[in-house]
Amino acid sequence: MGKTVLYLGISLDGYLADRQGGVGWLEGQRPSGSDYGYQDFYSRVGLVVMGYNTYRQVKEELSPGAWPYDGVPCLVCTHRPLQDPGVETVSGPPEQWLPAWKERVQGDVWICGGASLAGQLMEQGLIDEYALTVCPVLLGEGAPLFGPGRPTALLDLTECRTENGMVLLRYVPRRTDGMEPAPQGAQ
Repeated sequence: MGKTVLYLGISLDGYLADRQGGVGWLEGQRPSGSDYGYQDFYSRVGLVVMGYNTYRQVKEELSPGAWPYDGVPCLVCTHRPLQDPGVETVSGPPEQWLPAWKERVQGDVWICGGASLAGQLMEQGLIDEYALTVCPVLLGEGAPLFGPGRPTALLDLTECRTENGMVLLRYVPRRTDGMEPAPQGAQ
């Protein structure tokens, strides 16, 4: 069974989206000819999970006219009906549906968006890895990745890599049994 990976781009001040809910600032990064490890990560993904706002951003802002996750099952956490092939909806607490989905798919589960979803998964201990790309932009306000009221979560750094002004940080939840986490591609 694969890992559940929160893999996101965030601003330096910790926001997923700007004050209008947009993510156009992600496109404002200087091109480097690299995909910052995205294809390698995506090749291991067996399921994409997102909240409705992220789904809308993908459809309307990031990839209008072409669904970028074609061929990979996608779950959208919403009560709204959706009509896209390959996209299913789920509702209710993630601990009720995520374990069964992890058993059904080959590969990692990519949590690609939704601060609310990420917070729920974090609170339930369902995130196996946090892979955050910190972009060199200060938004000032917007949708924070981790809002107030979240419980403390101790993490261990397994990778830190910089490229073109961006910093990729990979963390795993700290083990409470005294064992050290196995480094995964630490550089």
